[in-house]
Amino acid sequence: SACECGEECHCGEHCECGDDCDCEECSTEEEIYELETEDGHVVPAALLDTVSLNEKEYCAFEALENDDDIEAGDFIVLEKVLENDELKLLPVEDETIIDEVFDIVSKKFEVVEECSGECSCCDHEVGCECEHCEDEEVEEKPAREYMSSEDVYETIQEFFANVFKTLNIDAKVMILENDEAYEVKIMGDEKVASLIGYRGEGLNAYQLILNSILALRNKSKKIYLDVENYRNKREESLKALAVRIARKLLKTKRKHKFEPMTAYERHIIHEELSNFVGVETHSEGNEPHRCLVVDIKKD
Repeated sequence: SACECGEECHCGEHCECGDDCDCEECSTEEEIYELETEDGHVVPAALLDTVSLNEKEYCAFEALENDDDIEAGDFIVLEKVLENDELKLLPVEDETIIDEVFDIVSKKFEVVEECSGECSCCDHEVGCECEHCEDEEVEEKPAREYMSSEDVYETIQEFFANVFKTLNIDAKVMILENDEAYEVKIMGDEKVASLIGYRGEGLNAYQLILNSILALRNKSKKIYLDVENYRNKREESLKALAVRIARKLLKTKRKHKFEPMTAYERHIIHEELSNFVGVETHSEGNEPHRCLVVDIKKD
């Protein structure tokens, strides 16, 4: 039998819309979540599985769309954390944990790939010796390759050499590598400040372009760009501003709404005021106009 649309799924009963069909394939619905990236963008992602590892729980997602340094199909791991009786999903930085979760989830899906679903003698388990399962070929996915450190250094140097030449800037690029990222620092003449742009917009744009050029995947290192130590100066400025606003708020009892900021800058202010007695923070609006609000803390 078939559904109203006239199509049949592999179970031979209903179409893939799953209308009134109780078979496993038709009744399975993909869970879609909206994940917020470090720069405040929202990326739709499918929940693949929830994994328990070292007495902690991790959610494994597959990105469904491209966004900045995230590509559709990327594997994303978030840790379940309970903070103030609220369940949150936090990014995982430990590459070892990401690899372990990836291996666990991959094995689960490999079991499904070993059988086409047309075999009725087994539940698609590994080790079935029937004629159909023996003939089934499983396509092996090639191992993902990442750029070497030398290739990353060379690409960054060539990129900024062209930028400096075009803008007639006399500057030097210093690249530092740690376990989590490549830190790119630019120092030079007075013209180098033009790379920063209004409140770091230019700096963030160059950083985004670099990550896109190098196609850094979620399991590879990201690039963090700084010009004339701007990011540290901006961070200290935001912290000082946050304290001034909080003190003023306690006197006037009137909440303060900051102008739109990136997710990273909102995080700086939120962390600075997290232990400030009597005030609380939250965000309002949608990107790129999302703002941080400081208000009197509710009892």
